[in-house]
Amino acid sequence: MAQDQSHQIQCPFCQISQPAENITDGEKIFCRKCGNRFVVDLKGQEAAYPLVGKLAVTYKFINEEQLKKALQLQKNDAQKGLKTSLEEVLARLDLISPPKMAVLHKVKTFLETRRQDKLFGQIAVQKQWVRLEAVNAALTQQADAFKTANIILSIGDILVEKRLLAVSQRDAIWVMQGRLAANETSIAPEIAEAADQELGLIISEDKLTARLRLPSDPKDLALEKIKLLLSERGVHYGVVPDEGITEWLQTGEKKTDFVIAQGRPAQPGTNAEIRYFFDTDYLRAGRVDADGQMDFKDRGKIPQVKTGELLAQKTLAVEGQEGRDVFGNTLPVEPVRDLILRCGSGAEISPDGSTVISKIDGKPLLTQGGQIDVYKNLVIPGDVDFKTGHIIFDGNVEVTGTVQAGFKINCINLSAAEIAGGIIQAKGDVTVAAGIIDAVMDCRGNITATFIKNSSLRAYGNVFVKKEIMDSEVFTSGICQVKVGFILTSSITAKKGVYSYNIGNGIAKASRLKVGVEEHLDGEIKNWQQLLAEKEKISIKLGEAEQALAEQLATLQNMVAEMAHVQERTIKEKQALELTLDRFAKKKAGRKLDHAEGRIQEFDQKIAATDETISGLFKEQEEIQAKTAAIQATRRTLDAEMTAVKAEMEGIRAWADAEPAEAIVKAFGAIYEGTVVAGSDATLVLRETYHNVYLRETHSSDWGGVSSSAFNIISN
Repeated sequence: MAQDQSHQIQCPFCQISQPAENITDGEKIFCRKCGNRFVVDLKGQEAAYPLVGKLAVTYKFINEEQLKKALQLQKNDAQKGLKTSLEEVLARLDLISPPKMAVLHKVKTFLETRRQDKLFGQIAVQKQWVRLEAVNAALTQQADAFKTANIILSIGDILVEKRLLAVSQRDAIWVMQGRLAANETSIAPEIAEAADQELGLIISEDKLTARLRLPSDPKDLALEKIKLLLSERGVHYGVVPDEGITEWLQTGEKKTDFVIAQGRPAQPGTNAEIRYFFDTDYLRAGRVDADGQMDFKDRGKIPQVKTGELLAQKTLAVEGQEGRDVFGNTLPVEPVRDLILRCGSGAEISPDGSTVISKIDGKPLLTQGGQIDVYKNLVIPGDVDFKTGHIIFDGNVEVTGTVQAGFKINCINLSAAEIAGGIIQAKGDVTVAAGIIDAVMDCRGNITATFIKNSSLRAYGNVFVKKEIMDSEVFTSGICQVKVGFILTSSITAKKGVYSYNIGNGIAKASRLKVGVEEHLDGEIKNWQQLLAEKEKISIKLGEAEQALAEQLATLQNMVAEMAHVQERTIKEKQALELTLDRFAKKKAGRKLDHAEGRIQEFDQKIAATDETISGLFKEQEEIQAKTAAIQATRRTLDAEMTAVKAEMEGIRAWADAEPAEAIVKAFGAIYEGTVVAGSDATLVLRETYHNVYLRETHSSDWGGVSSSAFNIISN
């Protein structure tokens, strides 16, 4: 009975699965991988989980229910025409971390190599090239190498190294297994003799080339036999025309393999690129020397631009082209990544979206979310206090004195002599000549100061401190460095690590350092998501209000239409009565005439009242339409704000993904007993004081795939 194409048949020789395309039980087929022919046993081919899934469950990275869910999502993707691997689905569901996935891949590779090598040993023993005891010893050595050193060796290489097997013999078996292309080896004639008794078809590892190998005596070989072999092996794309095969059979060189089918390789596309025409990182953020030190004096020139100056230019993405292998399978290409030029204050984008130019003279800024702005400067002579009030400025602020307690500054870049209790929000960098004391600061760029005391700081960039950080909380997506001083009784979370001369002093309460994690951005994204949810609620309420107004407007329109009909009937009745006045006058029917004139007066009064009612209704309509227009304008503004927040959030995520984490703590002087150091998976509480060392989180796994993490203490 024919089977569904989704059924998988596993080769008993190389253990590789392949789709069964209308194959019947008991049929003889060729393996597309190793080329061996075997009898299909559908009853024995039971549906099984992919090897990665089996390993993930075996090592308790996930449970079986989670695996079933992942396989169902993979199946759903396939029904939508999306080709996703089980590994991609598990990562998308956030079920397995990248380090654990790397462990699974390593174990999978080892097990697949071991399955192939067991067959390798059987073939080598069968051909009497090596003894069974030597094969078993090589398999044991292979297992020990993986268990102790996490190294994958092939028993072919082991046997060759021990001079128990010739290189040509090893390569001959690898060719039979499809692990080595024929043109990649030189096999001794006496070894190849048995293999050359039959017509052979060799498929390259990438499945883009099929080579025909003639038997030692090709005199009875015909075109039909070759075409039958191609059909049995499923090779049908890029096949040489019959005339070409016939010509080769008659006149071609038979000592070399004949390329009988050639696939079409996939052509990868190119991602969109944006070129910036100003220094986007003039502070040299995050650049440390070989000793882990940051040179505070090494700053770039502050960029300034003029009106109309080109700031950025985009190169469009080019889509790739899918390929096709000799079996007709599509070779997909990675989707290209597009980029969108975005600009805000002080800049404008061209109509085709390809360039950004400056609208004003000022300092350009590229945000982490990818937005380009140009800002002017505001100088505050002296302190920010009761004389100045809060400073809210969409540009760069320079304070020559101190930002006093309780006063807010909301700006782009801020430079100040000192901050003593200020509340700071900056879209760019904050540079303080002296100290930051009792302050709350949220900064999109770098923070630079001489010292920080009793403050709470959050930064997207780096935190550079010359002397000390005391009694403070710091969250940064960059590094936190104290150049010559110390960190005392503080909590610091730094994605790219902590660098300090001393950490602790043996007397004060121990500090807690968390490195190699993105807690700062996680908190920011949570805030954005909450903001989006609040704006969405407002938008929904405005929509409901707009719908209520629309219903009121429809009611008023019906009332206006009804009153218009009443007025129209009244006018017609009046006009008809007016036609009778002359007749009543000629007949001197005074009584009827008086009655008609009275009725006309009533009609006039009714028409006037109707006009007044309709005018009132029209006024109500105008009020409702004005309210509706205001609501619609507010909703459009909300939609634009939500779109901007989403774009900024995605841009920040892309920026964060491109910035590698570094789970490292360096103490060039001493790191004192009691200091707590945490990473993504490991936590270490120092039981003694160490001098001039660095601590780095490492991840490892044993040969069975069980992973572990720890902080290693290494001398500088």
